[in-house]
Amino acid sequence: MRASTTPADVFITFMDADDWAEKEFLAEFFRDPAPGPGTIVMQGILLDFSEAEPPGPNEAFFSYDDGALAIGDDPSAAVGQRFLQDGCSVCKLYHTETLRRLGIRFIEHLCSREDHLFFFTCISRMQSVVWRSGVYMHYMRRGRNTLSTRPMPACELVEAAERLDRFIPQLAERFGITDKTYLFALRQNLVRDTLLRAANNIRFGDRRSVLGAIAARPELFGAETYTPRWHPLLKRPLLDRILKGRECRTLLYLRIALRRSSLRLRGRFNA
Repeated sequence: MRASTTPADVFITFMDADDWAEKEFLAEFFRDPAPGPGTIVMQGILLDFSEAEPPGPNEAFFSYDDGALAIGDDPSAAVGQRFLQDGCSVCKLYHTETLRRLGIRFIEHLCSREDHLFFFTCISRMQSVVWRSGVYMHYMRRGRNTLSTRPMPACELVEAAERLDRFIPQLAERFGITDKTYLFALRQNLVRDTLLRAANNIRFGDRRSVLGAIAARPELFGAETYTPRWHPLLKRPLLDRILKGRECRTLLYLRIALRRSSLRLRGRFNA
């Protein structure tokens, strides 16, 4: 966490403990137009693979063109900048007094997607967004498990997915976004991915909430939009059983748990 000040205001931005930023990072936030109390200022993020095993070339995770958007402006800017998809908490500047006045804080009991929910809460209350074109934050990606990739409780992941799914139509209305393709992609990137994480970490006591949340959103897992090749647990036959809802969820859970154990024994699953 890093705090920054101007003569009249105090701002805050966030940084993960294993990431790093170039010296221009903080200064870029304060270029014209200057940030104000009702504004979120955003920069891009660079995926840094220098500590991966083996190392790979860095690439921009996301980046922006310089611009600004006030509530009620042309929504094409919101769609073009993709800032809702890229809504993690890092690389954003917040006005501390505004956060305090609105009572916005991290949801402390969540350990995954709490950053997106924090950002969505902020953006639903702020009056404008400013984008900076520079990319000075290095988001470290490693080939081994770190704190940020440890398994998260499935029940909390389902809670986060359901909160995100409620937020998306609210933000679409606030920013005047009517592009259904854009909004569907947003649900895929956030809601579906979070439910897949929950499936990875499913336990017997979570089986009803996890499998029920997946079955309630068949559009996110349709054959035309979901290719389970990259997901080790939910292959098409098993996923179809879940979506149809005709099979006992205890039996479905046992199928997932058996496949997970088999993959772990073969060293192909470490979540």
